Amino acid sequence: MGDIFEEVTKGLTELFGDDDPKGVERIHPYTNLEKAKVLQDARIFHDDHLVREDPQKCCLVLAQLMALMQDTNQALQGDEATEIFFGVTKLFVSNDLFLRRMTYLFIKEIYER
Repeated sequence: MGDIFEEVTKGLTELFGDDDPKGVERIHPYTNLEKAKVLQDARIFHDDHLVREDPQKCCLVLAQLMALMQDTNQALQGDEATEIFFGVTKLFVSNDLFLRRMTYLFIKEIYER
């Protein structure tokens, strides 16, 4: 199995080139999220005007919330989860397709937990 992975990696490197500098470790963008800050940012969901005007910011906050939910040390607890859930349902006022998809994914993620 490892040989196949090495061959595919080598083939992709030959095809597209090696843009990654050597010795640089890739870091996940949501590794150092602060739960309190994300919950504070999630208050944007309660402002209909901001939801309609800046759907990208809402998508970013949803992505951060999903990353927090994956982190077992910072998972959302009872009242926090309830408040976030009802805030997220207010995102349906937006006509932005990407935001609606993110909203569906977030609700599905909460439902499955």
